[in-house]
Amino acid sequence: MSRYALSKSSSSYYLKQFREDRIEIQPAREAGLYEVVRGALVKAAPGTSCAIHLDASPGAGILTIEADHSSFDLYFPCEGRKVEPRFVQVGREVLGQIVEMDTAARALQANHEFREELAYADIQAEDVLELHYCANTANTEWSVFFQRDEDGRWVPGSLPTE
Repeated sequence: MSRYALSKSSSSYYLKQFREDRIEIQPAREAGLYEVVRGALVKAAPGTSCAIHLDASPGAGILTIEADHSSFDLYFPCEGRKVEPRFVQVGREVLGQIVEMDTAARALQANHEFREELAYADIQAEDVLELHYCANTANTEWSVFFQRDEDGRWVPGSLPTE
């Protein structure tokens, strides 16, 4: 077992941290030049020396979950400044199975030398979830997508095609 795996605790440990009132809304962002001013990201004028270009980003709800060694974020799709109740429920279901999903994701990796940590779980639809991992010991990151099976369990799969 990896020391960075979530299996040191049960899924119920993570589920107990779920509080809908702690979901923070990150507003949508237009593509363009931005700079940090007094700790806030603001649109920058062309030619600003410290500006960076950022891609457009849809709004998202974010809930931070504490793990033994660090924390990870749970991302929710949102419309405007609200996460729909159906996605709140999906978030609860994800945390109720997060240890099993983390174990399944790590089993798909051939190289376990980099001590990857779960960075975030991104609910992309009611039946599509991405677990994204990154490591501080090497420049590496990877994701595993999960889909619901006929029994409602999250299983590793491929991104659905339309």
